Amino acid sequence: MHETGRGRIEGGKITGNGGAGIEVEEGSTVIVTGCAITGNDFEAVWVRDADSTGTFRNNDLRGNRRGAWDIAEGAKVERSGNIE
Repeated sequence: MHETGRGRIEGGKITGNGGAGIEVEEGSTVIVTGCAITGNDFEAVWVRDADSTGTFRNNDLRGNRRGAWDIAEGAKVERSGNIE
């Protein structure tokens, strides 16, 4: 998600990416619920800048090469019920 984009992802499977499973940048906002974000080359979720926001609930974030999270300092991210 980039350039002030807005999005919602529910119940999806995001796997096998050469980078992060989900990347949020440039003032974007995303809501991700009930997804499997696994097996990616970087982290499951990468929030790249303080202007971006996200809500992540009840997701499976296991098995990513760089772990579950990379969140920029100052970014507003709500996390609950995720499996890491």
